Amino acid sequence: MNGEFSFKAENLEGNMNQLARWYDLDIQYEHSIPNIRLGGSVSKQSSLKTVLKVLELIGLHFKVENRKVIVSDH
Repeated sequence: MNGEFSFKAENLEGNMNQLARWYDLDIQYEHSIPNIRLGGSVSKQSSLKTVLKVLELIGLHFKVENRKVIVSDH
């Protein structure tokens, strides 16, 4: 919406699905899906690397392998 990813207290899985569609990614979770709700927005013009760095600020970790992103909260 308006050129931004809008995270409106939706669960992490829903937000990651939004990113997967935009960046054409396969999202996988190392363990179970963390029970995290996000709020805020990020420009869709941002690189995937930038978006993931923002999400790391809340304690998530990512491993990117080609078009696959593995999400971990450890």
